[in-house]
Amino acid sequence: MHPHLLRHLMPDRPNRVSAAEIADLVMRRRFLYLFVAIDRVNTD
Repeated sequence: MHPHLLRHLMPDRPNRVSAAEIADLVMRRRFLYLFVAIDRVNTD
């Protein structure tokens, strides 16, 4: 994610700005893929 690209955007409701991450983890002799998606709503 590039925070400087979203500096002036203030999401006011859900599903406007999302962030995602994919990681691969080695577990013994297998791979585990972890995917995380986060809704970036400011709750202040």
